[in-house]
Amino acid sequence: MKTTDSKLPVAIVLATVAAIYFLFIHYVPYCYDDWNFKEMYMRGSDGQFVLTWEWFTDYIDLVRFENDGRLSNISVVLFEFMPRWVYDIVLALACVVWIGLSVKFVNPDRRITAVGAVVFWLLTVLFMPWRDWIMACVDFSLNYVIASALCAVFIWMWISRPRTVWLIPCLVLGFVVGCWHEGFSVSLAAGAFLMALARKRMPDAVHIAAYVALLAGIVVAITAPGIINRLMNETDGELIAIGSKYVARDMTMVAALAVTAIVMWIVPRWRGRLTEAWASTPLPFFAGACAMASLIVVKQGVSPRVAWPAEYFAILSLMILFQPVLKSRFARIASVAAYAGIVVFYANVLRWQKKTYCQVEEIMNLYEQSVDGTVHYDFDPDTPVLTLHHPSRSQMLEVRNGLFLEGIDPMRRRFRLLPHEPSESECRR
Repeated sequence: MKTTDSKLPVAIVLATVAAIYFLFIHYVPYCYDDWNFKEMYMRGSDGQFVLTWEWFTDYIDLVRFENDGRLSNISVVLFEFMPRWVYDIVLALACVVWIGLSVKFVNPDRRITAVGAVVFWLLTVLFMPWRDWIMACVDFSLNYVIASALCAVFIWMWISRPRTVWLIPCLVLGFVVGCWHEGFSVSLAAGAFLMALARKRMPDAVHIAAYVALLAGIVVAITAPGIINRLMNETDGELIAIGSKYVARDMTMVAALAVTAIVMWIVPRWRGRLTEAWASTPLPFFAGACAMASLIVVKQGVSPRVAWPAEYFAILSLMILFQPVLKSRFARIASVAAYAGIVVFYANVLRWQKKTYCQVEEIMNLYEQSVDGTVHYDFDPDTPVLTLHHPSRSQMLEVRNGLFLEGIDPMRRRFRLLPHEPSESECRR
């Protein structure tokens, strides 16, 4: 890999990304939705957790009927059949792809630079809604972190010029991305369409085929009976009012992008930069995807997780608009300090995530030993503000988590987590 003028090699940055997220996900225990989808699989396999083609296809039908058509949710059970380190490596590499390719998009010479990687990483750490259970279980990381990496690969394909020989891989990529998570794929479809309009020319045959495959994947995802029933059962008035608190908490980068675009358009000496970026960079793609993702937030923004795609595309847009700043000597110096800050920050996050992992292991051991599923354990779900609440600790207190665990327990014990009961000797003290 090439390095920038910064004293920080880009290879070191990406290696750090891989190491940190390998450890992060390694200390995220299988729980919550992981147990939910495992229960679905075992429901159709006579209670056996053994992988066969027949049982897996039955499982797909059940997931689509009860839950949704996302490939991310369907695939989680496959990783549960494998050694845990397999998924740890997959997520670590996905984060490298996500960050590395995202920096390529925003760099005019299409290089992965250390400054760009650190800036992008810092913005995702600070403004992406990690705190809302993004790493609460393996399934959630598939829905958002892995989805982001797949989006990055699709975008790279879209802004490149793949030869005809790449037609089949592009078709597969388009379909997989389309049905991986509709919140991302619908936004990608909008962004690709707007970019085609902005360039005033039709995409070539490979791009058209990939786009059709993307749409086909979207159709597969959103026509699942489970997601249709969920949408039909929503009460009227689900449209949320995007208040200042919600925007400040979950859509900071989207708001910053809107303000930046308006100011650059109003100020004559900055308008040229805006129009130039619109004409010569993937900005139309990112802006269109961000707009669609923001509309999804308006309709479905019950939790911060819904804002994840909108924030991602907003960060890409802002980094394009501020490229001159990223090329400055100040940015090169500041990137070293930012890199050190990220490492220190994640050292604390990992400490808390490991604590969660160890405590969940203890709770599960007590559950296995219990007669009726009741576990007495003092468990505090809070994390320090300095972690920005990246570690997820409240799963064990959720009612549905207990129901999912009960579903995969051969004895069908109802899981209940209660405070530790002091012994008689402790009461006398």
